[in-house]
Amino acid sequence: MGIFFSIAALMLYLGLKTYRKYLENRSKRVLYFGIGLIVLGIASFLAGLEKTFFIFYLNSNLILTVNVLQVACNSIGYLAINLFCLHVVIPKYEKKLFSFNVILASLDLAFYLIFLPTPLYATFEMALPEITIWTQLIFGIPIIAMIPILLFYYAFIMRKQSPPHSKRSFWVGMATIFIFFTLYIKMFLPIEFADFTRLLWIPAFLFWYISFTRFIEVDWPKKLRHLYLIKADSGVCIYEHPFIAEDGMESQLVGGSISGITKLMQEITRSPQKLRLMDHGNIKLLLEYGAYIIGVLIVEENFSIHRKKLKSLVERFEDQFKEPLQVYVGSLGEFAGSKTLVDEIFSYKELLDRSIFD
Repeated sequence: MGIFFSIAALMLYLGLKTYRKYLENRSKRVLYFGIGLIVLGIASFLAGLEKTFFIFYLNSNLILTVNVLQVACNSIGYLAINLFCLHVVIPKYEKKLFSFNVILASLDLAFYLIFLPTPLYATFEMALPEITIWTQLIFGIPIIAMIPILLFYYAFIMRKQSPPHSKRSFWVGMATIFIFFTLYIKMFLPIEFADFTRLLWIPAFLFWYISFTRFIEVDWPKKLRHLYLIKADSGVCIYEHPFIAEDGMESQLVGGSISGITKLMQEITRSPQKLRLMDHGNIKLLLEYGAYIIGVLIVEENFSIHRKKLKSLVERFEDQFKEPLQVYVGSLGEFAGSKTLVDEIFSYKELLDRSIFD
């Protein structure tokens, strides 16, 4: 019982933490993953509640109701994680496959409601009819199994295109397998080992979360579009760097516009806080301020690592070019070494250099 409530607290904490991250970056993949964690946390809480009701020998209908709610939450949680994988791995078929999975989950839940389990007070367990076990195998397991299958498939196709993507996808697939192993191994062991195997749940879910967190932003380099460094006082663009080939706007027009918008927003809001994000649907503009410059990064997804790298660039740029920035007279040649700095900061390195609990 304590393990269920501990897992629920952990999952809800990590899920809410992930959802707060979504409110910052509005990334769909972060939203799907956060919903999955929260709903699975609720399912674990209901499982603990079910065990509590068993211990106090409460009405069987009450136990059955809690059990059905738990099964429903598990289905929704795994659907959300499944959608996360579809969105990252095969977005082209995301809607069709997710619709198919929703149908499978609905059939699984429908059969569960028709052929309800029986509470066994002697063992504090729910006895499932044979037909319910089979329908779970037919309709429920494919939804869960698709998660590691998609991740291992992605690891395979990316092994030459991008080893970092392949490595991250492989480890999150392994973490998912580890979760299933710890959840279902007790079915094949003597009853006295059940409590021992449940002790593995907390490290298993932590490993799963860490692996997913590393995977969520793994394709951050593909989401970069353009970088501008703008003189804060004049709005002059002193450096720009396109990450993809595109017909961009004239850099000085961009610099003047961004500088004007940031000042206008401060005037309108009467706030000392400066504009940090412009969200235009599939395109986001991240803004980071230094003592002399404004860094503007145009991206397709507002990942935490984008913000962190932009902040690092602004700080190191001002440190490296402090004198030219202080006595700037309009010459851009003094910032010729900027490309080396940009290439170094926006190269692929270790994805997470921060605590998962910060």
